[in-house]
Amino acid sequence: MNKFKKDDKIIIISGKDKGKISNIAKVYPKSQSVILDNCHFVTKHLKPNQQSQGGIKQLSKQISWSKIMHYDEKNKKSSRIKFSTKDSKKIRVLKSTNASI
Repeated sequence: MNKFKKDDKIIIISGKDKGKISNIAKVYPKSQSVILDNCHFVTKHLKPNQQSQGGIKQLSKQISWSKIMHYDEKNKKSSRIKFSTKDSKKIRVLKSTNASI
């Protein structure tokens, strides 16, 4: 089971977007990275070709799991996560409040 799943609420803890709160759009477990909604953009200069027009575009870039933490909306704080079992099922729980995700 992965620490992060799609639509989890997270906060960025380091980098140029530090402190921003966002949702996860896509998860890449092999590279341990995610793509976020409306956050962590990169400017790319594209060369024109027959199919598309060139120009400067803003693209979402992957961000490592080590740079994000789960965000607890109730307490307005970031929290680590632990795994526990409930009714013989593995669930994710916030360490700060013991609330399941």
